[in-house]
Amino acid sequence: RFRDKLEMIVAELLSEKQHAEWLLSTTRSECTKQIAELDTQIQTMDSKKSDGARIEAAASSRKSEAQGAIASIEREGRKLLSTFKRQSADCRSELKNLRNTVCGSKKLKQEVITIEAKQRKGARLEINDCSVGAWRPQECMNTKVAQQLEKQGIYNPQKAVTA
Repeated sequence: RFRDKLEMIVAELLSEKQHAEWLLSTTRSECTKQIAELDTQIQTMDSKKSDGARIEAAASSRKSEAQGAIASIEREGRKLLSTFKRQSADCRSELKNLRNTVCGSKKLKQEVITIEAKQRKGARLEINDCSVGAWRPQECMNTKVAQQLEKQGIYNPQKAVTA
């Protein structure tokens, strides 16, 4: 009886040992699979991280280039605006001078008519204004302004309309 019980205990222990070995083997196999899967995921994440860093560096470079281009365009825009303002002021001044000249010419014409009328004893003198033809840029445009406009690509003397 003792021996039977002992054999029964040994058999149960062997069964338990086999079951524990099977569980250990299954657990090892599952752990190995899990480790391989995690390693694959880590490699994928590392690859994505490298791709992200490369994309970020390229985007940063493009951003720097774009910022440089924007700054250059802004400088050129400010320069053009300054030139425009200066040329507009010059133009307004020239227009004012021309208006004054026209006004002075009209007054002078009126004085001539008045003097001639007195000399002719009341007979009215007819003075006709000259006719104005087609505008020719080469004839009257300020050379300095024309050169500045030509530099900026706004004015081309070869394409200027002539009458």
